[in-house]
Formats: sequence, structure tokens, C-alpha cells
Amino acid sequence: MLITLQWISIMAAFIAAFFWFWSAIVPIPSIRMTLMNKDGSITRPPHEAAFRKQSKMNALGAMAGAIAAIAQGTSFYLTLPISN
Repeated sequence: MLITLQWISIMAAFIAAFFWFWSAIVPIPSIRMTLMNKDGSITRPPHEAAFRKQSKMNALGAMAGAIAAIAQGTSFYLTLPISN
């Protein structure tokens, strides 16, 4: 079980690194000063979708990092000597 937890920790850490790197390289379009079109309609800013994608990748990276930390903490706890 200890080896399995360590492998889970290793894989989750790599997944976290991947998603955090991916979120860091999401291209963000320049922000326009106005969102109103010439006909008076309002459009969504072009950077909104990029921010959502970046946020999702950050969340996935953080979850994988949490899994890695929990697995590593559990494997450390299981190796502690038990005193009677």
C-alpha cells in the first residue's frame, strides 16, 4: 500500500505541474477599452474565455497538488514507528 500511495503522489505531482504550466501559457488577448459595438450591442470581452480556461487549468493543477500532498502525508504517516 505504501508503494501505491507514493506512485499516486508522484503521478499527481506531475499532473499538477502539467496543468499549472498549461494555465501559465494560455494566450490572453488584449483587453479592449469598450465592450459596446457600433450598433449599441454589448459583446463579451475576448479575454473572458481565456481567463475561464486558465482558471480551470489552475483548479485542476491545485486538485492534483492536493492529491499529491495527501498521498505523501499518508505514506509518511504509515512509515512512522508505532510505540506501545
